[in-house]
Order: sequence, then structure tokens, then C-alpha cells
Amino acid sequence: MIEVMVLDLCYNRATVKTTRAVRLDELAHKACREEFDFMIFAPDNLLPAPGLEPCPQRTIEAIHQIRKVRVPCKMPIIAFSASPERDYPLTVAGVDCVLGAMLMRGFQRLTAMW
Repeated sequence: MIEVMVLDLCYNRATVKTTRAVRLDELAHKACREEFDFMIFAPDNLLPAPGLEPCPQRTIEAIHQIRKVRVPCKMPIIAFSASPERDYPLTVAGVDCVLGAMLMRGFQRLTAMW
């Protein structure tokens, strides 16, 4: 859904190459090994690695891992639809901007008007 919104907003204005990660371990792997100008992800929608239970702390650990490899000014990280109680921990972990679920719904309405 985020991918569709970004592509719609950038249509005929910018070239956008996107990639997807369904699991948290995929996100960390791609972010540490591929070149991106910025990263947008929905932490509450990422699945855990196979054999592991869902745990919010694993998302924080993944962001720390990404920040060890990527310099913050070279790859801003935006978290969409994060639950309010995860806002501060994600920010401390290195996420540049945390946008809550209410803002996500407003963003969807805005893109629908374009």
C-alpha cells in the first residue's frame, strides 16, 4: 500500500525504484546490503523470521543493525502506521520519522484526491 502511494505521488515527476520485504530479517538484510535513498516501512506489519515469535524488540534491534551499517544522513528511515507505544523506541533506535496510523489514513485521503 505504501509502495502504491509513493509511486502515485511520484508519477511523471520522479523515477522510483521500490523493493519489498515481508519479514523483519529481509528488511535488515536488504537495508544493509543494497543502496537506497530512503526507507519507508510499517513495523507493525513485518513478520518475524521463520521460527521466531513476533516481538516489538526485534524491530528495534533490526533498526540498530541497519544504523550500524548505514549513515543516517545518507538513508533516512520513515516508519508508517506504527502503534503509539512504539514511537519513542523506534526514534531512539534510529528511525528519522514515525508516522502513526491516523496520519497514514489522512495520507491515503490526500493521495486519493490527487
